Amino acid sequence: HPKKALMMILAAVLGSILGVCVVIVLEWLDRTFRTAEQIETALDTTVVGQIPLLDIGVHVVDYILEKPNSVYAEAHRSVRTALHFTNPDQPPQVVLVTSAVANEGKSSFSTALGCLLAKAGQKVLVLDCDLRKPSVANILGLKYKDGLGDVLVHDRPLKNTFVDHQESQVDILPALPNTPNSNELLASQKMKKVLTELRKSYDLILLDTPPISAVEDALTLTELADAAVFVTKWGFTPKDLVAQSMRALRKTRIRLAGSVLTQVDVQKMKQYSTAYYESYTYAEKYYEN
Repeated sequence: HPKKALMMILAAVLGSILGVCVVIVLEWLDRTFRTAEQIETALDTTVVGQIPLLDIGVHVVDYILEKPNSVYAEAHRSVRTALHFTNPDQPPQVVLVTSAVANEGKSSFSTALGCLLAKAGQKVLVLDCDLRKPSVANILGLKYKDGLGDVLVHDRPLKNTFVDHQESQVDILPALPNTPNSNELLASQKMKKVLTELRKSYDLILLDTPPISAVEDALTLTELADAAVFVTKWGFTPKDLVAQSMRALRKTRIRLAGSVLTQVDVQKMKQYSTAYYESYTYAEKYYEN
């Protein structure tokens, strides 16, 4: 039956065309970033890490320390490798970590990366520079009385301000919430002296900063850092807002090491990037063995 065969072929072709159209429309309607390729095309930057979303209730630091050879841990290591190759002869020592908006997983990323590298033997400090809404010490469940603001305002000795995370040996310099005049403090000569002093003791200093679209603090700190990492949450932040924040960051003199896509839903990622899904599942099986 030639006509029946022809109809079947046409139906298959039309079905394929319709499927492609649906994907294009859905992507056009989705105003967030879902793949590394989308970020690299829209923002002209390199995605140096894609951090998988962990199951609800799983603590990021506990997981990365208990499973240092997991895909999750390896995604963080890829960021450290990218940082190294921004300047192999003199890798960045002070790295600023920021994002466009709050709740993108920026502080969790900074803390987990710091713990992972410290556990591997590097001397690492995570410096909480969000003097309004700090979270690094809270992520680790650490108690503290003094913070960065006390060092800058009251000349509190640095050695009395550090908090040690015993499981990983990472050092934390916390911050107290709602510190007045935070931008002025971060731009002060005292802050410059603090970082100059800290450089003498650490292989890597991670500056966990507030989101760019909220306050100027992150942009102020670019003067003190060697490189920056820009964090974007998968399927969360509007593309226009990410682009606006990236433009603001590029107006400074900071070297942009690249972007990190956080909380990637691997199962849903199949709709957007089969290559990532396949590489993830392969890597997961590899590390399990």
